[in-house]
Amino acid sequence: MRNARVYLALLPLLSLMPVQGQAAAAPTAILEGSVVNAATGAPIAGARIKIETGQVEPLYLRTDAGGHFLFRNLLPASYRLSVDAFGFLQPASAFVDLTDQRPMAIGAAPGGTQPSSGTLAKVTDADGALHARTSVALVAYAVVTGKVTGPDGIPLEDWAIDILKRQPLDKSGGAGPFTHPLPDGQNEIVPATTVHTNDKGEFRAARLEPGTYYVAANRPTMPGTWESGYRITYYPHAIGLASAKPLELAAGARARADIRIVNQSGVRVAGRLVKPAGAQYPSGPLVYTSLVLTPEHNYLVNANGPSTTGWDEYELNDVLPGKYTLMAQTRDASTDPFGGDQKIVFGLLQTIDVGDRDMDGFDLTLQPLRDLAGVVTFPEGCTPFPVTINVFALSALAAGHAEAVSGAGGAFVLRGLISGRFTVSVSRSGPMVRVRSMKLGDRDVEKEGFEYPLAADEPLRIEVACGNSRGAR
Repeated sequence: MRNARVYLALLPLLSLMPVQGQAAAAPTAILEGSVVNAATGAPIAGARIKIETGQVEPLYLRTDAGGHFLFRNLLPASYRLSVDAFGFLQPASAFVDLTDQRPMAIGAAPGGTQPSSGTLAKVTDADGALHARTSVALVAYAVVTGKVTGPDGIPLEDWAIDILKRQPLDKSGGAGPFTHPLPDGQNEIVPATTVHTNDKGEFRAARLEPGTYYVAANRPTMPGTWESGYRITYYPHAIGLASAKPLELAAGARARADIRIVNQSGVRVAGRLVKPAGAQYPSGPLVYTSLVLTPEHNYLVNANGPSTTGWDEYELNDVLPGKYTLMAQTRDASTDPFGGDQKIVFGLLQTIDVGDRDMDGFDLTLQPLRDLAGVVTFPEGCTPFPVTINVFALSALAAGHAEAVSGAGGAFVLRGLISGRFTVSVSRSGPMVRVRSMKLGDRDVEKEGFEYPLAADEPLRIEVACGNSRGAR
């Protein structure tokens, strides 16, 4: 009986002793670090730290008053580390490897907008745990506030405030749909964000990276909600970007940009719409012809800019003097402009100079739109399959897109393209398709896009891979 009592007393201790052949407890890891202001080096308290492996629920911590964080008892694995804090730009997530002692660089964000978080230093503690230490630097975001008033000083509500960033021109490929090269050939304008004025005419644009910005007040998008003559106005009181005042925003900057709207009357541009003559063209009057004037070096798309919808005649009012690109696109009487068949059969893209007097009798002769033919080819031994070719406009001057499905032998025809700059994508129903090359003559369409109308009648040649590989392009 006494031996039984001794045995029972030893049970808690025996349970802690390793059993021969039993696996030892899995080693653990520690991740420790600090979060600091990239510009000042000051610690950031209350920053949220998130780590995850994809196999278990994410773990969260907040930094203490000294910007310090500490995760204990982690399984040796590769973790995704994310850090964010109020008032700071969030860096790209980084992977940290807690499986061995090799140091590693972490936290470098794409595009260079955020500094590197440095090196993940690793040691093994006395208890065998892998102990990793790092420091994460966050960039404080800039903020622009301001007030928009009319020429009479009255605040303007619900005006769109476009924040435009100037940056070095990316010459590695074609311009994207929302980038605008500057006349200097070295820089471009890209939209950063758009906010709206409140009932007091005030606005606030936050989360801006350090850089050079322009601020513009754009008219409301609902027709009839502005007075005639009101113009897109750049800070502080300029119609064009050339006269605008840029804002140089450092990390954490707080800038003020009050804008007084320019009110300036323009002239009238009017005339007839002339359809090409010929039996090959649809008979009947023109219907639903849309015309848009876009100023030279235009950096904003304004739905309420000089535009109209005409039949056999058109009239554009309140146009300021200057150089413009005029785009027209029309349908003939056999098509339905409001539903069903919306085929565009004629178009026009030309540059015009508007003076300080009305331009009456400025007739426009529309041109038939040429189709773009092409062919999809497959590697030897691959069974051809139909793919969908989509062509999208890269310019504010060319709206919409064309679509075609390759048929027998891979042939396709894209119909009704409007003049402008385009990019191409290829897809299919079911498994994804990978594009191996996309050429228009010697031009790499996949990287550069293409201008339409074409300088020569060349087919668009698309070569796709056989089978299911990477994602669709």
